[in-house]
Amino acid sequence: MPLSAKDVRARVRAQLEEQLKEREAAALKVVTAWEQVEVAKQALAAAEATAGQAAKHGLDSIGGKDLASLTGIDERNLRRAAKAAEAVVDVTDAKPAAVPAAAG
Repeated sequence: MPLSAKDVRARVRAQLEEQLKEREAAALKVVTAWEQVEVAKQALAAAEATAGQAAKHGLDSIGGKDLASLTGIDERNLRRAAKAAEAVVDVTDAKPAAVPAAAG
């Protein structure tokens, strides 16, 4: 015996609900992983900045060859890290740029 229209609607709704749950789960997995990547990028940037500042201080205090010898880190890498640390601009004290008035 064929199903009633009510039964067909119920089956279609159940199937659609399952598809929505699968889509939601997939999207949530992606966004969760993406957020973890962003957090890791921020942590890496902070660690690189710290290493760069330490390299800069070490190079200023000890000198490149000695620091490289003591740390086992290639002098070129130490200098690159220090240079990158110097290039970082602290914007916390920067004045905001003037915003031109809207033409009107």
